[in-house]
Amino acid sequence: MSALIDTGVLFDYLAGVSTAREALERYPSSAISVLTWVEVMALAPASKEESTRNFLRRFERLAFNEAIADRAALVARAHQDVPLPFAIAYATARINTLKLVTVDVPSALRDDANIEIPYER
Repeated sequence: MSALIDTGVLFDYLAGVSTAREALERYPSSAISVLTWVEVMALAPASKEESTRNFLRRFERLAFNEAIADRAALVARAHQDVPLPFAIAYATARINTLKLVTVDVPSALRDDANIEIPYER
């Protein structure tokens, strides 16, 4: 496992965006955060709930723990423009020594070497 896939990439993939599909193909063994799982499942149409759940099973789901909470709080305090869900995703990736693959990067972290932006929206 080498990457944590963020919510926006998964939403784009499920919407049929080809660049999102290509991004996921580059990371066949990847993970998602528990928060991403909740966000995707919460917005899945009832008619696609089971297929969405099956799709998400291909990713290792990383739990939220104290180390992630502490790192997310540090990031959110240090960068006022970083939304808390992003801080949690970023912290989950860093604590698990994974690259964060996302298309929704706050400007404060845009040049971070631990973040990959596979395509622009």
